[in-house]
Amino acid sequence: MGPLKDFFSKHKLLLAIWFIILVFVGLSARYVINNDLYFHTDLARDFLVLDEIVKTKRPTLIGPRSGGIQGVFHGPLWFYLNLPAFVIGQGNPVIVAWWWVILNFIYILVIFLVTFKLSRHKLTAGFAALLTAIIGIQYTHNLFNPFGAVALFPIFVYLLAKYHKSSEGLNLALALFILGLIFQFQMAFAGPIIILTLTYSLYFSLYKKRHKLSHLGLFLVLIIPLFTFIAFDLRHDFLQLRSVIFYLTNGSGQTGWFGWPFIKERVKDALLYGWNLLPYPTWLTSITSLVFIAYLILNKTKSKFDVFFKFFFYFYFGYWLMTLAYKGGIMQYYYWPFQSAAIIVFSLILWQTNFLKKLRWLMIAVLVIGYAGFIQQQNQEFNRFAGKDTSSWRFLHQLARRAYTKAPNKFGYFVYTPDLYGYSPLYAMTYTQKEYPDKIAASYTKLPTTVLVVAPPPKEKPYLNGIYWRRGQLKITTEPDKIQTYDNGYLVEFYSLTDNQIKQPVDQFLIKGIFFR
Repeated sequence: MGPLKDFFSKHKLLLAIWFIILVFVGLSARYVINNDLYFHTDLARDFLVLDEIVKTKRPTLIGPRSGGIQGVFHGPLWFYLNLPAFVIGQGNPVIVAWWWVILNFIYILVIFLVTFKLSRHKLTAGFAALLTAIIGIQYTHNLFNPFGAVALFPIFVYLLAKYHKSSEGLNLALALFILGLIFQFQMAFAGPIIILTLTYSLYFSLYKKRHKLSHLGLFLVLIIPLFTFIAFDLRHDFLQLRSVIFYLTNGSGQTGWFGWPFIKERVKDALLYGWNLLPYPTWLTSITSLVFIAYLILNKTKSKFDVFFKFFFYFYFGYWLMTLAYKGGIMQYYYWPFQSAAIIVFSLILWQTNFLKKLRWLMIAVLVIGYAGFIQQQNQEFNRFAGKDTSSWRFLHQLARRAYTKAPNKFGYFVYTPDLYGYSPLYAMTYTQKEYPDKIAASYTKLPTTVLVVAPPPKEKPYLNGIYWRRGQLKITTEPDKIQTYDNGYLVEFYSLTDNQIKQPVDQFLIKGIFFR
């Protein structure tokens, strides 16, 4: 017991930090413990794709569609990362969400290890891991493809910093491979980072002559993680490449580009929100942002992790500068990956430099106030959401079960949501079929008994209530035999259709299943 006793006595504070981290990991799993998750359209689409992969036994070369440029898709790596959990859980989203809890914990370990590698100080690493665990409360029940980029970005910066100091080609090759994986998860982030990395390599190889010119050939390593993009374009007449070229040459069609309001918005995002140190906009965000800006302007003391800092700020401000060429809006998840490295940089500045020595505890007090408000906000969100929200998986699953229970042994069904995709209730109906093997449910098919699952319209657009969809696209003009109503506005309508009504074809442009991913 002697060595074990010595370990606990020497590491009491670190163990206490890890205990608190586990508490926050538990809080991040609260939705999943409640058999729930935030099952919005994009998330439901991912599950429909996974279901298609399993049923057809055909792998996919593309991932979710990019929101910025039509005809461009992320890589499929996020699908394959979740596929084992999907298969083990037989399509149950809750089982996959438990896998997300594990992924979030692995991400926390990544932050701890990278911070420790840089600082050789476990308490600093523990502090960075603690911040990561607190922020994870917000998104663990709602993971989607950019999360992979968030977890990998600190590893990429760390490896590139090692390469800069050592000039060892292996470190550059590994960094580029990681960067290719980041591109799989979030191309809107990784694309500019690849250009900035190439610019750095060209400058130090050709101008500064700090690295071997032959190392530029290591950029061919990117072909390995980007192979799915290459294979897809070769098979589909360079669809993605042509889409990018068309966008760059024709623009987004938006007006007011590169005017003062446009530049002002970019500057505000870069200086206030891009770090994501606090997971929601508040006046405290400005204070934490001042730490970075003041450090850049005022700090004159060199440290052993200066190279990591320089790469972080180079990529950060280089990224925002490059966004000036993009005419569309910059969504939060485009730059979300900066959060992970920002946490590490902030923790190192706070605990491993003399820059904020006199203000250290004031900054910690600011963080405590900010995160206390954040946790309270998340608690209110959980109470509002759990099993009641239109995007609640538990609600949608219960709705589907009730529909199957009341329907006959054979029925057809259609689903409607205001965005016209209907992915969330569609997956709920598809998954619930497994729980009722004695019943045959045909999606997007008219049968003597036809069930319509109708989501409520947005408050500001009451006309998107599904009436035109039912009458104009489905050609169902009779009144339902019975209606199941829900407090959140969802309706499940049961219709008895005649042969003539069944023969009337639905609109050929009706979205059925996965549409443009």
